[in-house]
Amino acid sequence: MTSFRHVSQPGIFDGKITKKGSSEEVCQGVFQKHRRFSIGCAFSLLPFGIDDIITYNIIHQQIEGESMKYIESTMNKIWFLVTPFELEKVLSGFHLVITNTGVKRDYSENSFKDYIRSYENLYRFLSSGQRAEWKANYNLFEIEIGITRHLNNIVYKPGTLLSIPDFIQPCVTMGPFCVIPYGDAPLTKGWSLSQFPENTIGLVIRFPTKIRFCESGEEQKADMLDDYETWSELKNRIRSITVPLKIKNNSKEYNPHIRISDQAKIDLQCFYVKKTLNFEII
Repeated sequence: MTSFRHVSQPGIFDGKITKKGSSEEVCQGVFQKHRRFSIGCAFSLLPFGIDDIITYNIIHQQIEGESMKYIESTMNKIWFLVTPFELEKVLSGFHLVITNTGVKRDYSENSFKDYIRSYENLYRFLSSGQRAEWKANYNLFEIEIGITRHLNNIVYKPGTLLSIPDFIQPCVTMGPFCVIPYGDAPLTKGWSLSQFPENTIGLVIRFPTKIRFCESGEEQKADMLDDYETWSELKNRIRSITVPLKIKNNSKEYNPHIRISDQAKIDLQCFYVKKTLNFEII
């Protein structure tokens, strides 16, 4: 079976987890708010720490069968930090949609202005130097979003109370990420945001390298998907206003593979994560 990497996202679902490793472990559980998951026929869960390869199936009382029509393989990712004003320019012209939880039956897409305002609230909090706590500040991190130019692919399957994402094809997804020192590296990515919210440092956009349709078993590469152009344009917009973040730790230079704009580099000096991890921005 192909392994699928996680895309950590908050949500509310009942489910069954199946862990794939040297042995198979099955456990029943209830996913409530403050848990993390990603949508697909096979899912990935990371409620605890560094990236692990875990697949699980959501069994939701509101729907019969599986949600989504495809399985996402490994993800292309870009980690970056920009100001709210710059993010507004990056996202201009795209539709923003919920990908990771149920929605009201009349839902179509998110308000663009409301989303930018939510990111502004998070950015302002981080640049104030305050220490984020998951329980107290969870609402600031509720900015996981899908980005698309193809609303015809963004389908929600009606349920008893909410409609559930049942997309025809994947869209680009985006959400906050955190870093911690690990091994010799002063900043490593791929950690659970709920475990290290105080180390939040920016946003990550993602798009699968390929997908496999559940019904036919057919595989399709990223460049054949409708929102591949969305991914390419977002990537180019981000790169046009950012440069690779370079840091120094214990007199040694590092490239943590995070892109950053000029103004965000100035603001990062005030972030709690900058103060506590004590790295120098070059």
